[in-house]
Amino acid sequence: MTPSPAETNLATYDDARLAALYDHDNPPGEDHAFFRQVAEEAGATRIVDLGCGTGSLTVTLADEGRAVVGIDPAEAMLAVARARPGGNAVTWRQGTAELIEPASADLVVMSGNVAMHLIGDVWHATLQRVAAGLTPGGRLVFETRNPALRAWEG
Repeated sequence: MTPSPAETNLATYDDARLAALYDHDNPPGEDHAFFRQVAEEAGATRIVDLGCGTGSLTVTLADEGRAVVGIDPAEAMLAVARARPGGNAVTWRQGTAELIEPASADLVVMSGNVAMHLIGDVWHATLQRVAAGLTPGGRLVFETRNPALRAWEG
């Protein structure tokens, strides 16, 4: 059986060699500043970074003493995240949106192209889990760094 595009992506991101180089090719930029601004303006104190990867955004969201959970399916990416400065201030979980606890976050973020990799039924299920995980008035904020890549097409 041929693996799905999502399974192929996961296998790629779970490669320790890629994880070690990921931040070099994907440095923090305006998107990170945007997510931090949203967190501040929303008064978010409990944040989930879904598809957190190497945690470069995740640890900065925890800088202000917020309770931050970083969730990613790729253990290799999480290994880099745990080891980064500030990594001990974040709760790291390996998996997907199913790990978001009910009513546990006032902000859920998906940076980079995370949302674009979730298509069809997976996207629908992810949105349901995020909605269940948000407190009343909570927000989901996501973006794509390069829409021209059309990552959602696999």
